[in-house]
Amino acid sequence: MKKVKNVSMEMSGMVTYGCHLHVDSTTRFFLFTLITVASIGLFIQIMYLYGDSPGMKAALPAEYSLAGRRIMYGRLFNNVDVSQIKLSNPKPIREKAKFIPYQAFGRETTFVRSNETVNNRSYVIINEFKPKTSGQKYYLYRHPTKISGNFNGNITRHVNNPGAFSVASDRNIYIMSVFGRFINRKTGERSQSKQPDPDKENLLIVLVGWLKYDLFNSSLQCCLLLANDSIVCTPNAKRLIWTQVNKQPLMAVKFFCPVPKELKYSHVKGATMSLVTENCLNKKFAAVEYVKRQAQDSIAVCAKIVYGTMSAQRLIEWFEIQRFIGVDKVLMYFYNVNAETVNVLQQYSQEGFVDLRPFDFPEADTNYRYVGQKDAQPFIDEQVVLYEAMERLQGYTFTAVIDVDEVIYARTSHKHNLKRFILQLYRRCPEAAGFSFKTELFITDWENKEDKGPEMNMFYHTKYQNRTRPLEDRTKNILVMDRIILGSVWTHNYTSLPQYKKFQVPASMGTLKHYRPCRKNWHCFLRRGYRDQTIAGLMGNIKRNVSNKFNKLLDKSTLNAIKENATNGSNYQGGSVQSRPVHKTNNTIFSNKKIS
Repeated sequence: MKKVKNVSMEMSGMVTYGCHLHVDSTTRFFLFTLITVASIGLFIQIMYLYGDSPGMKAALPAEYSLAGRRIMYGRLFNNVDVSQIKLSNPKPIREKAKFIPYQAFGRETTFVRSNETVNNRSYVIINEFKPKTSGQKYYLYRHPTKISGNFNGNITRHVNNPGAFSVASDRNIYIMSVFGRFINRKTGERSQSKQPDPDKENLLIVLVGWLKYDLFNSSLQCCLLLANDSIVCTPNAKRLIWTQVNKQPLMAVKFFCPVPKELKYSHVKGATMSLVTENCLNKKFAAVEYVKRQAQDSIAVCAKIVYGTMSAQRLIEWFEIQRFIGVDKVLMYFYNVNAETVNVLQQYSQEGFVDLRPFDFPEADTNYRYVGQKDAQPFIDEQVVLYEAMERLQGYTFTAVIDVDEVIYARTSHKHNLKRFILQLYRRCPEAAGFSFKTELFITDWENKEDKGPEMNMFYHTKYQNRTRPLEDRTKNILVMDRIILGSVWTHNYTSLPQYKKFQVPASMGTLKHYRPCRKNWHCFLRRGYRDQTIAGLMGNIKRNVSNKFNKLLDKSTLNAIKENATNGSNYQGGSVQSRPVHKTNNTIFSNKKIS
């Protein structure tokens, strides 16, 4: 018994000795101070984001907010309906207003409106201002329909893309697009009728664009242009903002402008935003687009922005893959692209498969940046695109947000049909708001010695058959559009409505194939490689369509280079996707070992 006790004491002494840490008084004081400051900062952050005390918000600067999150007026964007979040009442637009009953709108007249109740009766404040010219016509800004190849060989140099956005207020507000969204008065339902019923639905005007950071908490007003050329000005009660922790000059923003119930039978053809110090006269109005409900089980792909030295060959292959797996529409924004790529985009646009939209960013002369740059302001510019895309594609049942170097592969569906696959998942998880896919990286820096003959060697997607294991930190999603908050969608995530949930797709059922060079910090030569011929097999089903498109759309010099390299057992690159820098890695893992 005594021996056991001695052994226990020795073991206790060993453990105590091994875990002992000596901290002097100076270090102890420093650690205590650091923990105290961090705790106070966290407490203030939580109080500011979730608290209702106006004194707290007034005491802190507007930029005091968390990094890289969707922010709704200084509050974190949680799983709640956008319609349930409201701003505090803005300052009155006009101090002196006369209470008069609602009157019919006259042509060429501007009104400033806000609802008031007097003696239990509802009235509308109306201030009338006559325009300078009695017969004035208001200009409606619309996106251009033509696309031209204006690539100058350098993606870091800005090239103006006219018509991509309009200036609502000089150096303050920029509008990319405006949409009319009909909302059912009964929450959670959506009208299935072809034409909206004003008695059952309310019209909401949604404007997408950029807002000056200095106007984070400012009061703004919505300017609505009616069919009879009269203008209605209403206070902007809600807006959705995307920003970063480090202050950037511009923020991505969605403005929500409810149309007054008195105007529910009036057609709103244009809209813009303005400061309260401005009036809506002589404004350049953006045309309101009314999105149509698409066929049941329709699926669209948001490909974000194509720019620079985009390979026309790879673009053709990617389009044909999307068409083969069942995609109904591809939404793509173009900026600073080469002439050969323009030819491809125009052809698929004329066929009705691709919806092409121009992209450009404001203040390029004072706020230097370029598309594809990995920095805060370009990420904000990209979020404007996603804001716009989700409004434009809301009529589809499902929407995937992927890039043109990515392919969603359905392993368990016949002929890898994506639409059939999503419907299978939908039945498996009827409460799903979206489906998340793990990413398999096909590293283009790795050595590839595949030789499938000259006919198949022509294709980019048949050359690279070495990939990593499925990764969970770069998921991409297919969204169920009726079950998500449109303004919450970004490249890698989204927020569902409270009654729905996210669904993670097992890698054995489907994954995302991502073709790209290796980044320096990935250490790709240390990763284990896996042989994967799935996309190569898929290309065999569409090789005839792809070859016909090559002969029709590609330049003769490009086509000859592709065929010559295919005969020699290599593959013509046709330009690097999005001009990403290529980092060469150690290829010995594939030359000395058999890939499993």
